[in-house]
Amino acid sequence: MAHSAFYSDGFIADLEEMRDYYRIWRFTFPDAGSRLTQFILALETDIVPLLCEQAGVGRRYLADARVEASLLRRASGALEALPALKIELREWFWVDFALVYGVTDNAVVLVSAKHQRQLGYPAH
Repeated sequence: MAHSAFYSDGFIADLEEMRDYYRIWRFTFPDAGSRLTQFILALETDIVPLLCEQAGVGRRYLADARVEASLLRRASGALEALPALKIELREWFWVDFALVYGVTDNAVVLVSAKHQRQLGYPAH
């Protein structure tokens, strides 16, 4: 059974933050951001369809309670039109990017996106 896909506001903010970061570097490195562009294109064509068909493809996301609570709030906000659901957080990597997404019985919500270099940064 295919899941429906949702994007949290936090996920969109993560993409915008990465886009702004790469814009700064384009003056020094003309191809800066090309991986991000490929990632954004792949979201629609490959990544989201795969997650909707095989939501369990990523590994369970284990974080400290504070980080997990923050990510669950992001996921819940994107699913507010649906009844209260149990959300399982999962993590999946695509090339240089890490995705955290939430899975319910019938929905996948993209919660966070980070370049692998950002993984050591504090969670928001």
